[in-house]
Amino acid sequence: MTSFFMYVVIQSIVAFQLTGQNSSVGLVMIGQGLAMTFLGPIGGTYADRLSKKRISVITQTIMTYVFLANGTLLLLDRLELWHLIVNSFVLGVASSFMMPARQGWVVEIVSDELRGNAIALSQVALNATRIWAPAIGGLMISSAFFGAAGAYYAMAGFNVLGILIMFVLPNTTTAGQKRDESVLAGVKSGISYLRSEPRLGWMMVFFFLMIMVGMSSVTALPGLLENELSASAEEFGVLQAVTAVGGLFASLVVAGYAASKSALNIYSFGAGLMGIAIVATGLSPSYAMVIIPVLLTGVGMGMFQTLNSAIIAIDCDPRYFGRVTALIGMSFAAFMLIGWPVGYLADLAGERIAFVVMGGLVLVGVVALTAIISKTPAPTRLSAQTETPAD
Repeated sequence: MTSFFMYVVIQSIVAFQLTGQNSSVGLVMIGQGLAMTFLGPIGGTYADRLSKKRISVITQTIMTYVFLANGTLLLLDRLELWHLIVNSFVLGVASSFMMPARQGWVVEIVSDELRGNAIALSQVALNATRIWAPAIGGLMISSAFFGAAGAYYAMAGFNVLGILIMFVLPNTTTAGQKRDESVLAGVKSGISYLRSEPRLGWMMVFFFLMIMVGMSSVTALPGLLENELSASAEEFGVLQAVTAVGGLFASLVVAGYAASKSALNIYSFGAGLMGIAIVATGLSPSYAMVIIPVLLTGVGMGMFQTLNSAIIAIDCDPRYFGRVTALIGMSFAAFMLIGWPVGYLADLAGERIAFVVMGGLVLVGVVALTAIISKTPAPTRLSAQTETPAD
């Protein structure tokens, strides 16, 4: 994941520097978002019926190609915006199959009673990676020796190491669909399962809102730095690392509460904190001051994402976990698709207005969805949960 989060930072900086427009950052994100929107449910269906180890190795190999292609084009001074968009689409195709396979692999490796903690721990690792990956990317792109091209090659190198590590991990037995069931039927059965579990469905809607609306505000961050805060767009990587520090801290604090009755209150608080912090980011008067709300954005997202993902893993029938995870992954696709409208809003009305609008939408959603979920009964198998965090 180090290579993936480096890519998020580098592609945003390169896209903005190629054109000087926030909307260009959003256009690059659209390529990945379109692929994940159309292929996400299919990727989840295959994750429930095929070897998750094999899917992970193949898709991460494809991602390595994307990093090498962008780096080579940049090194040859041939990189254009459409190259970034096309390669972003290819990355989205790979992500559509990789994300549900990786999450499902975690669930299959551990015992049933540790599923929630395992997913929470994976979120801790994810947030830890988000600290050093943007920092590495930011240092490389600002270095005369490496530059953006060197950063892309470094991503490819990290990816290769990740693939090699996968080979020593165990292959698992899939307890999902029958092989003779069509892909379309598998997608439909996954959707039907979600309709039969209303609490799980509403939690996914909540996750969808937070990722799609909350995270899309980052599209306007490079422009906010250059146009409003008298800083360089390359500082984007530093702020992403600050966000990740907050996310890691929050994940470590709340991870043990995955099976607690307090989980809903904790992650709703985190979601509300994120909305307030996004608004405060847009109102920040200087680069030094913007670090505080950026840090709190990470804290809020870390609390929310860790517990939301863990509770979904506990609630979900393992036979449908790949398909459910794929539908969750579509929230990231929506975040990428909405990146262009957010970038356009920032170009039209200013980056500060874009942050205030997106943060306000998050807060409205938090109030409405928390009220709905709190009134929706949990599955009976969760009735034995306690207030104490798991050991």
